[in-house]
Amino acid sequence: MNRRFLDGVPIPPAVEIDSDFGVAADATALVLAVPMPYLRATLTRLAPRWPRQVPVVSVVKGMERGGFRPASALVRDLFGPTPFVALSGPSHAEEVARG
Repeated sequence: MNRRFLDGVPIPPAVEIDSDFGVAADATALVLAVPMPYLRATLTRLAPRWPRQVPVVSVVKGMERGGFRPASALVRDLFGPTPFVALSGPSHAEEVARG
């Protein structure tokens, strides 16, 4: 459970949580669901290990503070050319997580 951002919503057992970005080497896709204030730092740590041919699906909302840049621009800056798609809608993470 992510008590800080989604308290009360259990993480399904099938979801693997790992702070070692080395596991990205075996990924078939990256679902980018990082709160925007933490996105640049997360992508900076992940970029050296991310296989460029693997698609990135972003559900990140908002713009980077200071630069007013969306997630797609940060991914392009830090990952270079990589397949990218943004998935958006009128919802909040906590609403989606609670069904």
